[in-house]
Amino acid sequence: MVAALNFAAIVVFADLYTTQPILPILSRQFGVSPATAGLTISILVLMIALVSAPYGFLSDILGRKPVMVTSCLLLVIPTVLCAIAPSFRALMLLRALQGLLMPGVTAVAVAYLGDYYAGADLGPKVGGWIASSVAGGLCGRVLSGLIADWIHWRAPFVFFGLWTLVAAIVMARALPPRRRGQTVELRLAYRGMFGHFKDPTLVGSFLIGAGVFFSVIGTFTYLPFYLTAPPFRLSVAAVSSIYLVYLAGVFTSLISGRLAWRFGGREVYCPSDCARLRERSCDGRQRRGWISVRLVLLPGGQLRLGDSRVRLADLGLVGSGWDLPGRAVNQPPG
Repeated sequence: MVAALNFAAIVVFADLYTTQPILPILSRQFGVSPATAGLTISILVLMIALVSAPYGFLSDILGRKPVMVTSCLLLVIPTVLCAIAPSFRALMLLRALQGLLMPGVTAVAVAYLGDYYAGADLGPKVGGWIASSVAGGLCGRVLSGLIADWIHWRAPFVFFGLWTLVAAIVMARALPPRRRGQTVELRLAYRGMFGHFKDPTLVGSFLIGAGVFFSVIGTFTYLPFYLTAPPFRLSVAAVSSIYLVYLAGVFTSLISGRLAWRFGGREVYCPSDCARLRERSCDGRQRRGWISVRLVLLPGGQLRLGDSRVRLADLGLVGSGWDLPGRAVNQPPG
């Protein structure tokens, strides 16, 4: 069960970042500015932000597994169609459709884990899922650039579209069926979702997640334009290899659940922030060195998200209706 969720996380997050290393190619291919090409990432992230919460209470009503499997299966269509997009506008539309479907997996998977695990068992499971999502971002960035350099910029969409289909099939077969009593009424699901915004701790976790994603996506989206321009003039394949620094996020995500459980969330927030402050206090060659350190630690900011999701899942607040009285939680896996 956990392996199926982790595999789906890798594939879906790879779909998310498919265009990131090939943005300079898209800019030249469609005759758009770098900022406009970057919208192929921004529009998708915006759609995810808009529809993630509704997927939460939708999974409360229909069940986690049906929502995840159906969303992943439908995600195959716009992913593959991106390979034949005739214009930049069509590509943007298809990327937006991807963003509308991805939260069906990303926003529901941790809640699904919370259905079956609790306490010390939950942290490592969520940490593993976060590590898988980071690994998916790494695969999407590295493999997309390599495939585009070796074959064509359209080929990565076909490649990842087929793997998305495999992920949907794996979840359909590996995830246990929904148990009776695991759904709630629409009215109660709405009430549970909006009730989360009354908790300052949860609101703080939401803001932390927004800040981490803003810095990570902003940096790595425009990095290809910087590295393919003078004086570096790197190839798309070489730029893709730069994204291997994302491995730092994989390792920190794997240990985030255990660290947060043992030491608390505030204590695990410090390293990346310290590097950022140190970087801004330096100049010249010294600053370039700290920028390199920051680039490695930046994906490690996923550790914060891992800690936040562990806390939410452990409180039973990952799904929209999880704060409802009498909710059945923490059942052993079937």
